[in-house]
Amino acid sequence: KHTCNLVVFPEDCITGPIPYNLELAQKNNSKPIVFFKELAKKYNTYIVCGSFIKKIGEKFFNTSFLISDKGEIILEYYKNNLWHPERKYLTPGKNIKTVKTPIGIIGIIICWDLAFPETCRNLAKQGVDIICCPSYWTINDGKSLQKKYGKKTEHLFVNALCPTRAIENQSLFIFANGAGKAEVKLKSKSWFSDQIGQSQICVPIKGTVDKIHDNSEGWITYKFD
Repeated sequence: KHTCNLVVFPEDCITGPIPYNLELAQKNNSKPIVFFKELAKKYNTYIVCGSFIKKIGEKFFNTSFLISDKGEIILEYYKNNLWHPERKYLTPGKNIKTVKTPIGIIGIIICWDLAFPETCRNLAKQGVDIICCPSYWTINDGKSLQKKYGKKTEHLFVNALCPTRAIENQSLFIFANGAGKAEVKLKSKSWFSDQIGQSQICVPIKGTVDKIHDNSEGWITYKFD
């Protein structure tokens, strides 16, 4: 039996990317969000609910929540650095915030935010102890690079930056990526690509302390001092 104070789910785990299905955008009280709230209360744990698309006014944001062990939303983050396909239908966020909890000061970034050190540095300046990074990182995003350098370019990128963000900001870094095959529904067909997996937990000094080395479904835990 495992007990956890904090559980992090992958980006887009609720609906997947929905560039042409924006009617699937969620609200704070949508059924999947309520499910995560109930899960947090049931297991008395903090949950980062991955991410989902939320409509605010006429704009859409890639959104993540931190839900408390009482089932309340205590942090809401909008992805600041959008991946290029997202820029066609999403608005970048500008809110880089932390929240103080009994298990530490927690902040959230999402996927491509990982590539920008200033995003995590902003959290570090706010005293962050734990940075959570839900992700939906696929193999075929860098086709031109893969033709020149091989199919592991995305793996190398992520596996270099995750421990770097933990070490340079002196914080626990949790990278939760999608598993299996990604599907993005386009206008007339679906685009498929394997996820890179590589979900990992990284800490200062030691770097990566546990990891899923492929893109199969699974979970890892780590007791952090």
